[in-house]
This record gives sequence, C-alpha cells and structure tokens, in this order.
Amino acid sequence: MALVSRFQQSQYSYPPYLRLGLSCMTFPPVVFQVVLALVVIVAAVYDVRFRRILNWLVLSGLVLGIGLNTFLFEWSGLRFSLKGLGLGLVVYFPL
Repeated sequence: MALVSRFQQSQYSYPPYLRLGLSCMTFPPVVFQVVLALVVIVAAVYDVRFRRILNWLVLSGLVLGIGLNTFLFEWSGLRFSLKGLGLGLVVYFPL
C-alpha cells in the first residue's frame, strides 16, 4: 500500500490556504530585496548614530515601496500601498 498524503487524498486540487480564501505570499526579485534592505540598513545606522532618520531617506524608501508594489502587482499593488500609507498617516499624524 502506497503512502498518500492528506492533500493528495482530498477532493481539492489546490492547497488548503487557498480554500480558506487566503493568498500565497510571493517574494520580490532579489534585486529589489537588496535595494530595500540597503535603505533600511542605512536608516538604521543613521538612527543609531545620530538619533534621527533623514527626510530624503524616508522619501526614497516611500517612493521605492510604492513603486515596487505598483511594478509587481499593478493597480492593486498601488491601491494597497496607498492604503497602507494612508493608515500610517492616520495613526502617526496626531502625534
């Protein structure tokens, strides 16, 4: 008798997380990961050394993040990233 996994025995031909309506997380290409990691590392170094993060660094990270989401996921990525930006502004603006 061959061993068959529960996934192969089920009537569904797709993974369980898709049955629940969840989407699969995809990672961006390595080049984008490296560029975004560099922005975060430079911001962390400036924060530790000078106790502030430069405005041009924040703006470049913002533009890179929105651009990356738009490039990878088109209009839905742009909408999702702008919703995240709006939520961040709502949370931190009163401070």
